[in-house]
Amino acid sequence: MERCGRQGGADEWHNAKLPFCRLYPGQTHQPHNAEVDYNPVSGEYLVVWDRWWTIKDSDIYGVRVDGDTVTAVNPPGKFAIDDTNVYQEDPSVAVDAQVHYLIVSVMWDPVSTYHLISGRKLDATGGLIGTHFPITGTSGIVYWPDITVKPGTNEGLIVWEKWDETTEGVVWGAAWETSTSEGSGSPFQISPEDTGHG
Repeated sequence: MERCGRQGGADEWHNAKLPFCRLYPGQTHQPHNAEVDYNPVSGEYLVVWDRWWTIKDSDIYGVRVDGDTVTAVNPPGKFAIDDTNVYQEDPSVAVDAQVHYLIVSVMWDPVSTYHLISGRKLDATGGLIGTHFPITGTSGIVYWPDITVKPGTNEGLIVWEKWDETTEGVVWGAAWETSTSEGSGSPFQISPEDTGHG
């Protein structure tokens, strides 16, 4: 899926606290930003996506897909992963050694205007484990999270892009030791704050 274009600098986005991807006519109530990972123990894929309802309300959903028949597991069919009354988008999914699905996504509250990357766990059947939790703080604006897990371990790495008042896009990351807690390590900067080409 083609990303929405940037239409302003870091100050504009920080002050506006609005998503980069605006709703265009005909795009409400449709799925966007699909991601998938495979669970080798259950023999199933988990497909996740966001679904926009309004400019201030978007939710995360998922469907398990049978690895042999490559068809949706139904029941349960589509199920909600995060459907709280805030804006959530751009999910990413990975599987750890405990056969948990690990979901990260953007969470944005238009009322309090916080903007962060959140995470949560699902079991092999798609059942929710605990609740979502913050991975980043609420300073600046964060987008496009991704997660991967070292094969055969519970050691995950989350990465995302961060904008703030002075920096137009820097890649950050955080470790996620999924076997011991529902939290991540301290965020750290990965890419330099380059302003030139090359």
